[in-house]
Amino acid sequence: MKYAIYFRKQDEVTLGIVDEINKRIKLEYDETNPDIVITVGGDGTIIRAVNKYIDIIEKVTFFGVKTGHLGFYTNFTKDSLNELIEKINDNIFDIETHSLLEWKTNKYSGYAINEITIINPTATQIVDVFIDNDKFETVRGTGLCISTPNGSTAFNKSLDGPVVDHSLECIILSEIASLNSNAYRSLNSPLVLSTNHRLELKFSNANFLTSDHLKFELDGNDFVKCILSKKKVKFGKRDNTVFIDRIKKAFL
Repeated sequence: MKYAIYFRKQDEVTLGIVDEINKRIKLEYDETNPDIVITVGGDGTIIRAVNKYIDIIEKVTFFGVKTGHLGFYTNFTKDSLNELIEKINDNIFDIETHSLLEWKTNKYSGYAINEITIINPTATQIVDVFIDNDKFETVRGTGLCISTPNGSTAFNKSLDGPVVDHSLECIILSEIASLNSNAYRSLNSPLVLSTNHRLELKFSNANFLTSDHLKFELDGNDFVKCILSKKKVKFGKRDNTVFIDRIKKAFL
């Protein structure tokens, strides 16, 4: 077993946690090909770590030490470092898995743990939405957000999309500032699709595709195909904290 530590901030708290982990973990350190990745930060840090190790994602288990504000993916804190280190040294821990979105355009492809968006912030874009190769609707507006259940509590929530239990497997399609009138009509409500559906978006003037924290420039005439991937992200659990408790702590 090998491990790596991923962190972004260089503050005293973060560096102190990293130093303590390195002193006490009994595994070999291997930043290139680890079996365990310990992140120190918030959910954004974990998302970046997942992206970094996406090519070996099926062998990696992530443990998150929370020092940021959001903590849906982070199960541990500075005060529970002893528990984290013992679990890893003893190789005794429970795992929970989370779904990834798999997407591709005519030039790019990738995976997202939270969401992808197709956005034009400067002009109205027209997007044809296809579900399983059948045209479903045409959306006019700023863009579209396609999220996982994990991402339902991120950008999707700010769009009044549904908050979905992270244990479910589905895709959520939410419109971003869509235009609806007698001339232009779309569903204008978030749509939740089961895992057997495939989404394809065709458009002519989208500027960007974002995949979690990454941004890609799109051509004038492009497409995005998206499915819920068979690849999973594995997280080491600290306790049996249920989804509803996480929601209450984060938002209520």
